[in-house]
Amino acid sequence: MHRLATLSELTELSPVVVTLDGCPITVVRVQSEVYAFSAMCSHRAAPMVDGAVTWKRTILCPWHLGTFDLKTGRAMAGPPDAPIPIYPTVVVDGEVYLDADPHTLPVVQHDLSPMAGIAARSKARDEARAARAAEAKSSQE
Repeated sequence: MHRLATLSELTELSPVVVTLDGCPITVVRVQSEVYAFSAMCSHRAAPMVDGAVTWKRTILCPWHLGTFDLKTGRAMAGPPDAPIPIYPTVVVDGEVYLDADPHTLPVVQHDLSPMAGIAARSKARDEARAARAAEAKSSQE
């Protein structure tokens, strides 16, 4: 298993990108469930981290509004015909893990140049989240 985040680091309905061994993975929490899936849309490689997640456990592609089921990856509406790959997660003691080898995950095949900007934004969000968590922890002590 490979650590993705803690439950407390994941803001509900707000996707983040976690990179494991060079493989970008979008992760989102909806209530007590955590979903991991392709960082790119199957249609035109849109950054799924910028998509809108709903309480119905769907995500809307930010570019063409394709709608995907977070449980199955199935394309439900919009121009995408192909599903997005969904990755297994497990939560143990508040820690979220990818329950698979990142090197064996199915991925969407597109030009990866748009991912550079996503990785930079994701890193900045991760650093800000870590700073807030550290600040909250120090204020409790």
